[in-house]
Amino acid sequence: MIENHILEEIKEYGANVLNSDVFKKSFEQTHHVYTSLGWHIIDVAVVSLRLCDKFNITNPEIRRNITVASLCHDLGMVGRYEKYANNLICAHRHPGDGVEVFRSIYTEKNRRVENAIKRHMFPIGLIMPIHIEGFILILSDKICACMEVRKKSPIELAYFDAIYDIVMAEA
Repeated sequence: MIENHILEEIKEYGANVLNSDVFKKSFEQTHHVYTSLGWHIIDVAVVSLRLCDKFNITNPEIRRNITVASLCHDLGMVGRYEKYANNLICAHRHPGDGVEVFRSIYTEKNRRVENAIKRHMFPIGLIMPIHIEGFILILSDKICACMEVRKKSPIELAYFDAIYDIVMAEA
């Protein structure tokens, strides 16, 4: 179950993305073998906001940025089989394409969101993000990917709490 305040933040901060054609199309594309790209994006947004809660990140602007970056981070991948010759090219190009999708949905410039989207493939992409939004996005994206390929839902609280405890024990 998803916490009410997280659902409200996703609906409020992510309304432009959620209502976009590219987001709706993302549900037609398989991602991480067992899920759709659209559901992966939702998973990442939920896990990102849960990480904000765990790390006591309460600043509304940062939470908005993280929500928008999470919802846009893989939208550049929509149509990947037509756009990219192989997985390696996709891994390296989709973050930049995701920034272009963000710019097409939002008129205001937001360098923190753009940096988070552009750098979310670190360490595959060699340059790390420079803001907290990017580090939260990287962590939540990797958590979700690991869970999704195992046919587990990263938004189920029991799984999230267990993974969080493991990650933080290693820190």
